[in-house]
Amino acid sequence: MSLTRSIRTSMRAVRSTRRGVASGLLVWATGFGAMNLFWFLGKWNEQVRGLWSYWSATVGDGLLLPVIMGTLTYEISKLPPSPREKPIGSLAAIVGWGLGEITIHVWTSDPSAEPNWTQANGQLNAAGQYHAIFLKSMLAALVVCAVVLGLRLANAQPAQVERFVKSRSLMTIVSANGIFVSLVVVDNFAMRSSRASLFSMFGVLFAFVVFLVLIRRFAVSAKGTGQ
Repeated sequence: MSLTRSIRTSMRAVRSTRRGVASGLLVWATGFGAMNLFWFLGKWNEQVRGLWSYWSATVGDGLLLPVIMGTLTYEISKLPPSPREKPIGSLAAIVGWGLGEITIHVWTSDPSAEPNWTQANGQLNAAGQYHAIFLKSMLAALVVCAVVLGLRLANAQPAQVERFVKSRSLMTIVSANGIFVSLVVVDNFAMRSSRASLFSMFGVLFAFVVFLVLIRRFAVSAKGTGQ
């Protein structure tokens, strides 16, 4: 019995790893990879900031975002499904997409927003339109993953919750999110008088704080249950 259980556990770990890696690679290819194709194959205004002028678009989209999504996918696949995750996850996707719509609207409607290689005077070019779709898709995916992970942790055994709270995965997710938030703030600080830049800075900071509060709640819950 123990051998069979060990084999099943190993197979489950392999599947979780594959899903995590596939998720990270998908995010890298559709985000950083695609935007680099636009950048290197197109001709852009050299008088404004380009793709490689933004830390969040290079280090963030090229490294941190794939790591975050890959790790979230990996941890989600290791936990048993929650009976409520499909309806609540669908609602979370709508919320995430809506946040993306608001973000794009703020940037395109702000007359003081800094022009860059993807937009000027509120008009998005082909690269900007693609990135807008990517942004909304990623926000939807991140909100869904965060909600589903929370639901599965709430439905999991105390030992599984404690394992996650003490795992390297949680440290990776928190650290990568924190660095990504810092990069967004750095990218937008020079234009902090712009409504769009302020929205971006405070938006990511607020989301990060909410994430930390929820993680702390799970940690306290796991500790209390263990006692």
